[in-house]
Amino acid sequence: MPKKYLPRRFFSLYSATIALFVIPNVLANEEVIPFLRNLPWFVWTFLIIIAAFFIVIAIPHRRKILDSMETPVKYSPKHFLLLLWLTAQALIMGAILHNVFYGLGIITSHITPLSYFMEVLHVVFFIIAIPLAPIGAVAGAVGKVWEWAVVKPIELMNSNGVQLPKDWRYFAPLGSYLWLWGFGKGVEAITDKRIRAAGVFASVFFLGIIGFFIIRYAIHRRLEKA
Repeated sequence: MPKKYLPRRFFSLYSATIALFVIPNVLANEEVIPFLRNLPWFVWTFLIIIAAFFIVIAIPHRRKILDSMETPVKYSPKHFLLLLWLTAQALIMGAILHNVFYGLGIITSHITPLSYFMEVLHVVFFIIAIPLAPIGAVAGAVGKVWEWAVVKPIELMNSNGVQLPKDWRYFAPLGSYLWLWGFGKGVEAITDKRIRAAGVFASVFFLGIIGFFIIRYAIHRRLEKA
């Protein structure tokens, strides 16, 4: 029997792991500190209110809050690694592309429309790499979100005779992309190719678990219309 993670343990383990990727990226990015200094007063007020909420309510009552969360029973160490690596790789790709488009923006600064386009892209990938991918990962690690976004489509695949790889090598860094491609081909099968494997792969490749949410919603809409 694979080892199952209790909600508190899984949440703590996953949050700590994601923090190892997020904190160094935030501290190392030269744009973050000036950005924080230039925030308007009402944004700082909102941030202080949120911080106060966590200090006064969320942290003292964390045990009760975590106890109320449900972790899908299908979680195992392999699922943890899969979720970790797909999200971490999305975060890394977002950081790389952020810097690539930032550099291209400097190179094309004499071409105004193109430099603006590069500016938009480097900001978009910064948002994906820092807040979006990790937040999506934590949201997917707790509660029924992961079950809705990933487990349900896999159950549909199983009922249609599509079996995803279960070997450990598919849950390792980079190897998880082989599992993801299999997942995409399974989505193709259950939607009669109305959703393509390449689109599924690209969504998760760039957005981590957020991509799973998008694909799950698309599956729901396509099957509704069928």
